[in-house]
Amino acid sequence: MLPRVLSYTLILLVQLSLVACGQKSNALIGPHQVPVGDQYNEGLLQNCSYQYDSNLGAKIDNLINNSNRVRDLLKAINPAYNLIYSYNIYPNQSNLTARFPLRNSVEIHGAYLNTIARELQTYKSGLYYSWLIEGVSVDENVIRENVTPWDESFLAQIEARIRGLGEIKRRWISDMCQKEHLAANSRYDIRSYSLLKQGQCGSGILIYESEGVMETGCLQQILTTWKDTTARLPNLSKFTQEHMEKACIAVQGQVQTQIGECVLAFTRFAEQAKLLELWNILEQTYQAQYLSHYYSIRNANRDFVCQEIEGIKKLTVKIYLDDLATTDKLKIIRDLNTLVKRKWSRSHKYEISFKLVNSESIDDKTLRINIRPGIISHVVSNNPWMIHLGRDSFENNARRPVELAHELGHVFGFPDCYVNFYQRHLDQTTYYILDENNLMCNSSQLASIPDSYFEELFDKRCQR
Repeated sequence: MLPRVLSYTLILLVQLSLVACGQKSNALIGPHQVPVGDQYNEGLLQNCSYQYDSNLGAKIDNLINNSNRVRDLLKAINPAYNLIYSYNIYPNQSNLTARFPLRNSVEIHGAYLNTIARELQTYKSGLYYSWLIEGVSVDENVIRENVTPWDESFLAQIEARIRGLGEIKRRWISDMCQKEHLAANSRYDIRSYSLLKQGQCGSGILIYESEGVMETGCLQQILTTWKDTTARLPNLSKFTQEHMEKACIAVQGQVQTQIGECVLAFTRFAEQAKLLELWNILEQTYQAQYLSHYYSIRNANRDFVCQEIEGIKKLTVKIYLDDLATTDKLKIIRDLNTLVKRKWSRSHKYEISFKLVNSESIDDKTLRINIRPGIISHVVSNNPWMIHLGRDSFENNARRPVELAHELGHVFGFPDCYVNFYQRHLDQTTYYILDENNLMCNSSQLASIPDSYFEELFDKRCQR
C-alpha cells in the first residue's frame, strides 16, 4: 500500500490536471476568494437589528464546528491534508466573476446545506454524515481506521463547501446591516460591460437583466467587424441596426435611461462610417462615470511621508502594535515586512516600509490593528486608520497577509473593486469581482496591487 502522503500527492496531481484541462467542477471555482476587506459604516453595523434564522444558523454553526474538529484530527495524521481544496467552494459553482457571480440569500444557504448533507448521507453509508451533521464523537483511531487517502479528498472538498457556506452566511448578516446602501448599489452593476470586455464570447451570455434577456458576442469581435465593415460597405444602416443596441448596453451597463441616446448617436455616426470613433468616445465616458467608482482613490489628504530616491518611490507608514499580544504582534510584523510589502511593491520602482512607533509617538495618522473573533475583516469609513481583523482569518497563516495587504488599500483610500448589491424583489445579494489579478478586487494568494495604484497613492497622498 502506498504511504498516505504519497497517495495524497497522486490525488492532488489528478485534481490539478483536471483543473488544467478545464473541467467545470474545479475550473470554475479557481483561486478566487471573496475579499474580506469591506469599508463598512460603523453606525450601520452597531445599530443592526437583523436576525438570522435561528434554526438554520444553529445547523450551519454546528456543521462548521464538527468540520473543524474532524479537520484537526486529519491534519494530525496527515499534515498535507490542509493543502487539498485550500480555497472555499461557493454555491452554484460560482467563481465570483461577472459571468458566474455569487448569489447570496438565506434560501440559498438552506439549499446548500441540504446538498452537503445529501452527499454525506450517500458516501460510505452515511459514516461521515454522522460525524459532521449529527456530531457523533470521533478520535484519531477512528479516523485511521475509516479514512483512506481518497476519502480525505472527498472530506476536503466537503470542508471547502462548509467554509464557503460559513463565509456567505457571515457576509449575508453583514450585508443585511447595510441593506439600504446595497440596494442603491444596484446602479453600479456593470456585468454587461465586464462580460464583453473580458472577451467571454458566444451565444447565451446574459448581458441584460431587466425586461428580458439579450445575447451578444464579444466586444473584440464587434470592433473587428466594424473595422472590416466600415472599410468595405458603403451602406452601414442594416449593420448598425443589428449591433448598436448590443454595443450600447455593453458600454452603458444597465443604465437604461441612456441607451436611447446611445442608439441615436450610433445611427448618426454610422451615416459617416465612424463607428469606431463613436465607440472610443462612449468607452471613455463610461469609464469616467462608472469604473472610476471602483478604482480611484477617495482620500486626497497628504498623510504619508514619501521620497523619490534614484528613481525609486518610497512610502512610509507609521504603525502602533504595542496593544496587541506579543505573538500577534510578531506575526503582523513578519507579514508586513515580507508578503504585504511584496503585494504593494511588485515593481522595483516602488517601495513601502512600516515604522513601528511607541505610545508617545501616536497621532491621528498612525495605523493600528484590532483583532476580534467572529467578524469579517474590515476598515470602518469614519476611522480609516484602524484595521479590524477577524480572529479566524488572522490565525490562518496564508490568509492573514493577504487580508492585511487588502485592508491597507482601504487605509490608503482605495475602494473595493468588486460589485455587491441587494435586489429587494429576490431578497438576494449579487457579488462579483472586476479584476481577478487586483488584490482590491480578489483576495487570492495570486492577486497583488497594480503599479498604477502606487502611482496614484504617491501623487495624491504623499507629503512632498
